[in-house]
Amino acid sequence: MADTVVKGKKARLKVEESELIMLSPAEIGFRLSRQLKGTTCAKGYVEEGTFAKGDAAILLSGGEDSGTETEIELIEVYRGEPGDRTGYVINSGLKEHIAREGEYAFLIFDGGDALAMAGDVIVSK
Repeated sequence: MADTVVKGKKARLKVEESELIMLSPAEIGFRLSRQLKGTTCAKGYVEEGTFAKGDAAILLSGGEDSGTETEIELIEVYRGEPGDRTGYVINSGLKEHIAREGEYAFLIFDGGDALAMAGDVIVSK
């Protein structure tokens, strides 16, 4: 099942690390703190294509060969550098909300019970 989705993908990111967002209003402002609380931030290099805010995507838990797929919607997309803190990237003032091939991306989504782990893959539809 995962192979079908991967063949039709528009973009691909292999997750290097992820975190559950629990940032305070002092870190990112009241509105964003409330909007993003409890969401997941998956970080890694965009290996192909482009991810943008609002994209429909699929989280492939365990990588592309795993049978576990979860549909997600990207709430926010930021660019940053490996090692950047999520709060810092959100506060960076980036207005474009897009990450292209070769860029280090912070993909924020609400996956319900599904959390991204290192080695998982996110593909856009």
